[in-house]
Amino acid sequence: MKVVPAFSAVALLLFLPASLVAQDNLAFGARAGAVGPGCVYVEDSDCFESDVNYSFGGYLDYLFAERISGGVFLDLHGISGEGTQDTENMIDAGATIKGIILASGGSLAFRPGIGVGYGAVTVADEDVNFLTLRGMLEALFDVGGLRLGVEGGVFTGPSGGNEDLDVTFGPGFLARAIIEF
Repeated sequence: MKVVPAFSAVALLLFLPASLVAQDNLAFGARAGAVGPGCVYVEDSDCFESDVNYSFGGYLDYLFAERISGGVFLDLHGISGEGTQDTENMIDAGATIKGIILASGGSLAFRPGIGVGYGAVTVADEDVNFLTLRGMLEALFDVGGLRLGVEGGVFTGPSGGNEDLDVTFGPGFLARAIIEF
């Protein structure tokens, strides 16, 4: 996958019009940090250990019940590992559902959630696609009209590949900082 289209896709989500997120029931956030996809398996091979790499993206969540939100995400993850010389860019887009647990008079929120997505990466001129799954926990603090926080979670691609090869990865981790508007 080329770097420019990957960054363009993430930038599109990160710079949504302010009028869209000004509604009380919508939250827009950006995340940046690290991903470690864990072992990558090609067909019936042994574990190909992936490196820890960058991960950033954005999300749009809709509060559809008092303590439940759902939304969409678009992430860009770096993928590399043993024997690779370059870092490839994986686009991961999908949907999440999150619970909301308020603490400290509402200034602190814990949001456990799950997500399902579609990941795509090009390695050695071969397109590889994945079903991606994630389980995460976000902790956010109110700071002057913004919410700042962290996200930690498990990330995996239990099904994937192309017409020639089956490729899966994980479980690995996501660890990112969050700013929410």
